[in-house]
Amino acid sequence: MHLLTREAFAVYFRHLKPDGILAVHVSNSYLDLSSPVAALGRLLGHEAHLVENEENDATRTFPADWVLVGDHESERFPWIKEKETEIAISPGLRIWTDDFSNLWQILSL
Repeated sequence: MHLLTREAFAVYFRHLKPDGILAVHVSNSYLDLSSPVAALGRLLGHEAHLVENEENDATRTFPADWVLVGDHESERFPWIKEKETEIAISPGLRIWTDDFSNLWQILSL
């Protein structure tokens, strides 16, 4: 969880190039990690897109969910709009920080 805080994201974006994209792997059977990641990205003024990768035996690719966070991604990479899934952020979701996180808010049953 400490990798998904406001302070951690500030460090990530400080080290990314201005046109860089932060790719966060959020696959999880029990937690909706896309919500806090998208909320953090938007708080910092970036776009957030959920891209779900399907399993492909031919390329030996496993299914995975990723949130891509950056500036103007959908303009630079038009394929994102075709592959993305809407990220629903709960109205009461509080941004995670080094001092606060709440797994109960993102529990998916």
